[in-house]
This record gives sequence, structure tokens and C-alpha cells, in this order.
Amino acid sequence: MSSRQVPIRVDEFGFLLDLILEAMNELGLAHLPAGMNAGRYLGKICPLPLERRDLRSVITAMDERMRPDLEIRALYEIGKATLEVVECPVRNICLGRDIQLGGKLCLVFHSYLAGLVSEYLGRMANVEMLRFGVDRCQLCIDES
Repeated sequence: MSSRQVPIRVDEFGFLLDLILEAMNELGLAHLPAGMNAGRYLGKICPLPLERRDLRSVITAMDERMRPDLEIRALYEIGKATLEVVECPVRNICLGRDIQLGGKLCLVFHSYLAGLVSEYLGRMANVEMLRFGVDRCQLCIDES
């Protein structure tokens, strides 16, 4: 996907993320804690209507809320989930702006997702990038 094919709202979002990352670099802020804190903050101000606070319920509700911009398929095990990220606005930004996939922008977004999951679960969740690519990425979210 070239930058000419990136929808305007995604391109504007990419520009905003560039500014945020640059400001974080200038201020010497750690990227992963900042992403985690942003996710936890959004989780507090935008709660999900959850009947159960388990990983499956949280990820299913997040997927429903974030579609079509973010589409997640998950395989669940006890205490963790392997997420296949099929549609991702950050991946689209990276591809449209020739930003390295799996780099800082992706890591901040993954820690942001971990922050959201942590807030909705009511306990810490960790995220690990298993693989990344132009068509999909794979993450593991582990409940602590």
C-alpha cells in the first residue's frame, strides 16, 4: 500500500502519532510505559459493558468496538491468548509512510492494547509480539 492509498483519516492519525513519538523522544519518555498508561487511561474513560472480566470476554468486546479499523482473531489458552491482528490502523500507517513494521510505533500500540486489556480485566496483562508482516501480525497477551 502506498501513501496515496492510505485513507485521509489514517494518514492524519499517522501524523499525530509521529508527533507524539517525536515528543516522547525529545522528553526522554519510555515508549512502552507511555503506551500502557494511555491504554489504561482510555479504558477508564471508555469502559466496556462486560458481564465477565476474563480474557476472552475482554478481547471479544474490544474487537467488536474497534472494528473495522482493528480486527482481531484470537486463540485462547488458560491465562493467555494468541491474537492474530488481521486489520490494523498502525500497520496501515507504517506501510503508507514507509515506517518499519515491528518498530517503535508497533511496540507503543501493542503496549497500548496491553493497557486497555489490563484496565478491562482489572489486573495486569503483558503483550509479546510473536511475528509481524504486511498482511497480519501475531501477538500473545498473557494475564499476570
